[in-house]
Amino acid sequence: MLCDTPSDVPGKTWREKNLELKHNIPIGTLVELDSEDCPNKGIRLLVCTHSRDCDGEPLYNLTWDMEMYERYQNYPPAIVTCIGGYPEDCLKVIRKPMSTAEEIAAHYGNDGHNFYNDSREAIGCYCQNRGAQWHINPFATDTTRFVFPDGSAIVIAGDAWDIEGKELFSFAGCE
Repeated sequence: MLCDTPSDVPGKTWREKNLELKHNIPIGTLVELDSEDCPNKGIRLLVCTHSRDCDGEPLYNLTWDMEMYERYQNYPPAIVTCIGGYPEDCLKVIRKPMSTAEEIAAHYGNDGHNFYNDSREAIGCYCQNRGAQWHINPFATDTTRFVFPDGSAIVIAGDAWDIEGKELFSFAGCE
């Protein structure tokens, strides 16, 4: 089998080499089938899971409805709402999923002076409820950053907030 033949990396088979490759397209990303070999070229779908072929090459499984896929993913294959086995070079990334900080900013109207959502929940409390760890800036005690498990962050400084910029405790909108 090809997977057990030596690769272009000395001492490794193709499978061993491919198993070291990471999936580069995150789950939830909108992609377009972009291969001349694909009969459905141009169709846009969402990445719902990562898989691998027998050679260990990273593959992407796609769905047209992420919510429906998540609801039925444990049912028999005939009911599952995804199609699979696309290598990265057959997919064109259209839009990556929003980070947690981007989702929260949108939830608060992307208005850095609006501290309350429609339910009157303060943005700081909302961030903590979404799993954020908070840190106070030791050099400016009125500045707090809320860091989410995905690595994104919201910064609150005085009477304003924003998605964190490139520097710790900075506002992305000021860059």
